[in-house]
Amino acid sequence: MAGMVDMQNHILPQVDDGADSLETSLEMLRRGLEEGIEVAVLTPHFKPGDDQGKAKLHQQRFAQLQEAVAGAGMAVQLFLGAEVGFRFGLAEVARWPGIPLERVMHFEGSSGPPVAS
Repeated sequence: MAGMVDMQNHILPQVDDGADSLETSLEMLRRGLEEGIEVAVLTPHFKPGDDQGKAKLHQQRFAQLQEAVAGAGMAVQLFLGAEVGFRFGLAEVARWPGIPLERVMHFEGSSGPPVAS
């Protein structure tokens, strides 16, 4: 059986409400490997008001994590995605370097269709 893919997480270190350190990120990935996860799409928050500086920070932390994963000999493939908060001007944001909207877009706030009373 092929390994699993984790498509929504907060493993990228020190960027949002997820991993608070590189060591924590590595531990999260180790636990995922133990559960059969072979691919992880890292999806740090990108909220309204964030700018290209945050996108660059995500890229820097991603490169650091990739280097640490390789150094630890971990057999997990990483991709950088984003949990993007919907906002006006999103089309412009999508053209910024480092905003990987082609990989993951996560919309929150919907609990399904309205229910008639």
